Amino acid sequence: MALGVVVLLLAGGVTLAAQSDTYHATKFELHDSGIWGTRQSDAGAPVGRLNAEIQSGDMAPPVDTSKLADPEVVQNDANVVVYSHATNMVAQVAVAESRVQAAQPLPADAYVGIGGTRGAVFSPGSGSLWVADASALGSQSYAGSDATRPSLTVGRRSGVVVGTDGTTFAYEPTAGLLETISGTGARTRAAKKSLPRVAGLATPQVTAVGRVVVILDATKHALLTSSGHTIPLPSYLSDSTVLQQPGNASDTVLVASTQALATVSLHDGRVGLISRAAAADGSYGPPVAPVALGGCAYGAWSLHGRYVQVCPNRKPVSGVIDANATSPLPMAWRVNRGRAALNDQLDGTWVTFDPRAVLDPSSWLSAFGGVHQNNSQTSSRNPRNADCKDPRGPTTTAFDAGVRVGASVVIPVIPHVVDPSHCHVLAVVAASTDVVSAGTVAIADEGRSLLFTPAGNQNAVLLNYTVSDGERETAGKVTVHVYGPTDETAPVLNRDAATVQRGHAVTVNVLANDSDREGDPIR
Repeated sequence: MALGVVVLLLAGGVTLAAQSDTYHATKFELHDSGIWGTRQSDAGAPVGRLNAEIQSGDMAPPVDTSKLADPEVVQNDANVVVYSHATNMVAQVAVAESRVQAAQPLPADAYVGIGGTRGAVFSPGSGSLWVADASALGSQSYAGSDATRPSLTVGRRSGVVVGTDGTTFAYEPTAGLLETISGTGARTRAAKKSLPRVAGLATPQVTAVGRVVVILDATKHALLTSSGHTIPLPSYLSDSTVLQQPGNASDTVLVASTQALATVSLHDGRVGLISRAAAADGSYGPPVAPVALGGCAYGAWSLHGRYVQVCPNRKPVSGVIDANATSPLPMAWRVNRGRAALNDQLDGTWVTFDPRAVLDPSSWLSAFGGVHQNNSQTSSRNPRNADCKDPRGPTTTAFDAGVRVGASVVIPVIPHVVDPSHCHVLAVVAASTDVVSAGTVAIADEGRSLLFTPAGNQNAVLLNYTVSDGERETAGKVTVHVYGPTDETAPVLNRDAATVQRGHAVTVNVLANDSDREGDPIR
């Protein structure tokens, strides 16, 4: 048993103390304003988390791209799953540990979705549908001899979607059958309802607006709803039509095409035009599935990365990511924790709102680093602090850290670096393993830490890093000891202090300056 103490210094001279009778190493705060996205470019981690509150990337767990090539991500709160249609694999992200768990087999062209606390995987080849807790969706096998038994089987051409409340819907167009699925695993239950059939060979687009299911009949250029309405679409919404991502209950659904973004009433079919192409050829390019969130509409098109946000009683926000782009940009709206951000999957550009900001690829690289598989090197842009002219550069002190076999660890580095003048902004700008086969290392926490995952069988790994004050660089070393599953020692706890004005509250992470020899996460 270990005891942690935090001292709060209040204006007026009052001091309070809080105690903790448990010990663990630090985990990341789960209510993190985090929105997860992906990046296809070679430089930089392929999966990373944007902290929308501070407008910066703050986490990028190592991803085995041999198993999860060109990954996609689905998310809700702290439940995050990455999957790859290129390799047909899926994996759960242990967000609190900044770690991607072991990848599991996935059926070809599978649908993977999360809503509320539940998620679903659907195999269009067999009609098998798995419904599971979102916290374990990426931790089980869906193909091969050890595949988990499906929750149920639906039509192979079914369009499947998970609503924001966790209800899964499956619409089989040939039979015109809608199944509303609740529960998980062996406790799954399905309520069936007959709807008009949808012609064609392709799997129909399906979305959910609250508990109302909306189906796109591409042949008839119409919407079909679970309430029994058939709603014809105007011609300007009939080219490359996409439905909105699943959203909360509403009277309307968002529909986008190459020419426009509009709301369509689920009651009387009335169309409300939000944005109409003004390009010379009357097209914005292929649309991205729009988002309805918090009363606002978010739309985007691949030509130049055009985007728009429209909210009630506010001036619309619009722009482009790259006006000089000669080919469509692969983009997706990412939604989590009540926020939306546009993710340019090509190079990691983010567009955020409230406030609006375009975070270019350097933001991704500075926060997440660039992992080069050939030499196990990571690099990041230098910080700049033009106001400090002190000639002395930073100095480093070698230190030790720990990690368990098969796990990852975030290693704070800046606490072991001294700026003699105390006026520079310090950041790690490069890192490498001493031996290429020892594992992977990436820059994390906006240049303040290293993210290391060991590989092979070794007892210790030497990491080399370079830290910069914006003008000068110096090298440092950290020895990471690799521990087995039975190794265990008590963490080292340190006193914490904070200042707060009388009558106000302060939140203190009392474990931020504590350490655990094995690098175990906190609870």
